[in-house]
Amino acid sequence: MERDKPAAADLLKTARSLLRGELLAYLPEAQKLNGLMIANAMAIAARELEIVPGMEEEVGGSLRAFYPDMGTATLSELCNRFAGDIRKGHFDDDESAYSALLGNSRKRIAISNPRYLAASES
Repeated sequence: MERDKPAAADLLKTARSLLRGELLAYLPEAQKLNGLMIANAMAIAARELEIVPGMEEEVGGSLRAFYPDMGTATLSELCNRFAGDIRKGHFDDDESAYSALLGNSRKRIAISNPRYLAASES
């Protein structure tokens, strides 16, 4: 099933390209914004299919470093514990926790709005 993910991302990219390049011009003016929003959602979904599996593995690995006692925990369980510990102030002065959080945030922005990330880094 993992083999299907790049194909799915390619299908989304092709459909988005067709929507923007050919179909959008034929939409009534009142529907063009909706067409653009659909194209944007397709781009985000394609990036998620390409990026998220590796990102989840990387994020899980960085969180497991904080919680070696949670070796079999899911990513969701690790994130929940990490978030709870942040709220409790356990990582207030921990540079590695800040780096892990910043890295995860940058990866998520790369999926949802890569142009914003590129502009903020220049």
